[in-house]
Amino acid sequence: MIDLGIRIEFFDEPVELGIEPHRGRMGTLYRDEGYRALAVPAVGTKLDTVSLRVASRDDFLPLVMQSHLLVHDVWHTPVPVREGSVPTWWDSPVPEPAVTVVLRAKLSPNASAETLLPRVRQYVADGWRVIDTPDDSPLDMAWRQAWREHRDGTLVRPAG
Repeated sequence: MIDLGIRIEFFDEPVELGIEPHRGRMGTLYRDEGYRALAVPAVGTKLDTVSLRVASRDDFLPLVMQSHLLVHDVWHTPVPVREGSVPTWWDSPVPEPAVTVVLRAKLSPNASAETLLPRVRQYVADGWRVIDTPDDSPLDMAWRQAWREHRDGTLVRPAG
């Protein structure tokens, strides 16, 4: 078994495989651990989005509406080993080897922070973060509200 991190980059339009988008980024949903797979997915393969569910089937509100997402990139983070162990000089925030699968999805440009908030709350409760998000993005605004609720202890955890 392999532990995976998942990074979902949201854009206002679909992004083709192999094309590096320069505009339309609405934010990134990221979890550096918490998923297990039999193998590291290769770029161009499909990842079943049902495996990204963070609540019970009945309660889950998906951010990604597609049933599968293409793997756009795979980030490997090796850790140095000297004489069988990690050297004492290794002071990286990544103490263990890691692999992150990068997915890209369309987030409706008509989405508002209000409509995204119930969905984003589920990801906050599950330990996901939002990064690389423009300040005016509805994803960022929903994230900030959900994080405040989480921090203040008023976030309602999804069932399941």
